[in-house]
Amino acid sequence: MSLLINLTRILDIDENDRLVQFATEQQASILLSQDGVYSLPQVTVAAAKTEISLYILHDDALARGETIQTTQANLTKINYADFVELTLQHHSVFNW
Repeated sequence: MSLLINLTRILDIDENDRLVQFATEQQASILLSQDGVYSLPQVTVAAAKTEISLYILHDDALARGETIQTTQANLTKINYADFVELTLQHHSVFNW
């Protein structure tokens, strides 16, 4: 894998679309962490038509009162140990 985008904030609709388009072009994965977990509904809808791998930090979602349903094939709940492993699997990681 090449690029991991760590989404740490809430996005508006235009930013969300740009994120998913950029991730698709770069064949990147997206990690939702910190306040980025609030963008889960918008990101999953936009990414549903793509092959983007989506990850969400379960502890961050719980801390913000968000419920996660991983019925979507490309969404995976992860913990902090998984996050470290995920960063090692990608050659580059940056915050969006």
